[in-house]
Amino acid sequence: MRYKSLTWGVFTILIFGLTTIYVSKIVNANNGDSINQEAIKNNYLWAEFEAQEFGRNGDVSQSLGTTYYVDQSLGNDSNPGTTENLAFKTIQKANQIINEGDIVYVKNGTYDENITVTKSGNPNNWIVFQAFPGHKPFVRGTQDGTFRVSGNYIKIIGFRITSTQLGSGIHVGNGNHHTKIINNEIHDSGCGGISGQETDYLYIEGNIVYRNAFKAPYQCSGISIYQAKAFDNKPGFHNIIRGNISYFNENKLPRENGKVTDGNGIIIDDFRHTQGQGQTSKYTAWTLIENNIVFDNGGRGIHVFQSDNVVVRNNTTFKNLKSDNLEGTLNGEISTYFSSNVHFYNNIAYAANKSKKTFVDDYSQNNKWDYNLSYNGSILINDGHSDASLGKNNLIDFNPLFVNPSIIHGVANFRLQATSPVIDAGTSMSAASSDFNGQKRPIGSGYDIGAYEFK
Repeated sequence: MRYKSLTWGVFTILIFGLTTIYVSKIVNANNGDSINQEAIKNNYLWAEFEAQEFGRNGDVSQSLGTTYYVDQSLGNDSNPGTTENLAFKTIQKANQIINEGDIVYVKNGTYDENITVTKSGNPNNWIVFQAFPGHKPFVRGTQDGTFRVSGNYIKIIGFRITSTQLGSGIHVGNGNHHTKIINNEIHDSGCGGISGQETDYLYIEGNIVYRNAFKAPYQCSGISIYQAKAFDNKPGFHNIIRGNISYFNENKLPRENGKVTDGNGIIIDDFRHTQGQGQTSKYTAWTLIENNIVFDNGGRGIHVFQSDNVVVRNNTTFKNLKSDNLEGTLNGEISTYFSSNVHFYNNIAYAANKSKKTFVDDYSQNNKWDYNLSYNGSILINDGHSDASLGKNNLIDFNPLFVNPSIIHGVANFRLQATSPVIDAGTSMSAASSDFNGQKRPIGSGYDIGAYEFK
């Protein structure tokens, strides 16, 4: 293990807005949402992970059904909706008639709607709701989930979404499976940005999620999966949270004790089903969290709670834990409690100040922490209730030397300076095969730590 204190050097301020970061991270929604990752040779992942149908390989054979168009300004719900000139006016009209393999293209406009997707596609014919190329339609709902997905094999791609009352921007659940949430901007929702509950094979990539969880009393977060429910027992990653930006999500409405519990950037929550929702069996399939940028949230940056079999790799967290009334003392930039087989590799945890914690692992078993960087905070790994320990290759109290570390939304740039100690300091054993921008890893003699590969 390496320990070092570095003082701040002089930074060249590069104005690199989050929108710019996002635009450069566009995923090919039809053929590019892959889990084509290097197999991890640590006795818990096998080569089968690379060939499962829930990634790129699940889309290449898709045959298309009917294409529908929605145009808020020029459309009419009495139209057939099958051409741009005869588009529907509302997304809900298309939602009522979709079938397997259909695509709904939505043009610019403000759509004051709640869309509940109950119909299902199939493995070769997904149902797709997608922004028309070059457009960014704004969907503004008022109920519990502006998009509420209970059907199977559903994709939601390229929207700007908010839930103005106490719901989430996108809610996925009710025992469904195979949902992909890609390249959306989800903000100012009373509860969560993207939330999954009792679902399986949930894929969340390339989204920007911010200013959520302020108003609801339910203790929500930016991106969350709660009490996942297995569809099958196939090997491989069943749930993937990749390449998202999650920031400025916070619980503003405390519980009766005056405390808040969440407002996390990303949380994997109670996959052990301890909180009495009807299912008693644990969810044991693997979940992957990689290449995310998580900062300025009220709760933890990335949190795994009462859940097993999770890989957290190549993420960058920065100055989370903003809420002064966050319940408990065991809160970290990256943390896990009451969990097992959670593996943390190649992550950067940068705390707001020395009173905060970067890594926390307690009341857990068989977790692994190595090749991570901790800066500006303390570490609590095994407070007598866990068998976890830090590996010898972690970088402790090293400044990662971001180009412009900031919580100012619009100037933050978490790319690496040329002298960053995380360059080539990661492990290939459990590394993401590409970085936040889709750049193939590694560049140079080794894998970099964090969401970005330096080039």
